[in-house]
This record gives sequence, structure tokens and C-alpha cells, in this order.
Amino acid sequence: REDGSSRTPVRDHPAVELLDVQPNEAMTPIDFLFAMTANLVLRRNAFAQVRRNRGGALAELLPIQPQLVKFTRNADGELVYELHRQGIELPIEEVVHLKGFTLDGLLGVDGISLHRDVIGLAIALETNASKFFANDSKLGQVLGTDKTLSEPAQNRLRAALEERSGPDNSYRSLILEEGLKLLTERMTNRDAQ
Repeated sequence: REDGSSRTPVRDHPAVELLDVQPNEAMTPIDFLFAMTANLVLRRNAFAQVRRNRGGALAELLPIQPQLVKFTRNADGELVYELHRQGIELPIEEVVHLKGFTLDGLLGVDGISLHRDVIGLAIALETNASKFFANDSKLGQVLGTDKTLSEPAQNRLRAALEERSGPDNSYRSLILEEGLKLLTERMTNRDAQ
């Protein structure tokens, strides 16, 4: 409870008994906290349904698996938690929602998926860079001509390009015939960086 700039623990709130003694008939407080913490850490969201008795007093807290929950708006435009495959909508005041790192302020981002994407991108970039630098930082060569190459000239050109491939052969001369011109060659070190 806040009183000006000071805060004091509240021991007479109805939630205290649920969190300290028994959140629901199947769980101890430790079980409940472990379930909520595990969901928060592993799935970046932890949900618990707040159930009340007929008088409106807090009766129990029931953890909900995060993969079953969708945060959405109902037909009246109110924000609600929708339980997948069950057709149940819970108003915001009936759900305890703990969220981790979030991009939209509504739901925590799944850390495993986020890290998987980052690692996948790093692997792809490393593979691309190793192929690029193994080819002596050269892009594929582009040759151009206004003429049509004869089949023997195409075969000779293909063989010459294959002999010139790889970093050990990259500075070998290329003999162009039938009006061919080299349009791109080595990338500058600045561009390679």
C-alpha cells in the first residue's frame, strides 16, 4: 500500500491468503509460483485466471498455459483474453498477466523463437561471408557483348572461367573473344567491408 512516498506490505488483502496459503485446491503456493515463473521464463508470458466466489470475493488463481491464450478485442471492442479451442473470453480484470520483453506492450515475445531467428541469421551471414571471401571478395563476373557467341566460344569461355575460379587463380588473365567485354570485376576493399 502506498502512502505518499512510502510503501508498506498489505496483509489484509484477499490475494494474500491465495498466494501464501493455497492459490487453488490443486496447488501449493510454491507450485503456483513455479508454474508462473516457468511460463514467464520459457514463454515470456504467464497467465492465471482469477476466479471469484458467488459473493465476488477472490476464490482461486488458476494458471493457464500461454499457448492457449490470445489477447484480442471482443465484438464490443473491449480487450479480452481469449482461450483457444475453448471459446472462452476472459475480461482483463479476470486475468493475472505477467509478461517479459515485449514489442507491442501487450504480449511478451517468445524468447526461444527470437533467439532462434537471431542465431539463424548469424549462421546465414557467416556462410555468405565465408563463400564471398573464399572467392577473393569477388562478385560473379558479368560479361557483355552485342553479338551472339558461337557454341565453341561459349565452351572455351566456360572452361576459362572455371580455370580462373578460386582465390589461387583469381588474378589469371581472361582472354575474351567475339567482342566480349568484362563489365564487373574485383570489388574494392571498402565495398567488401
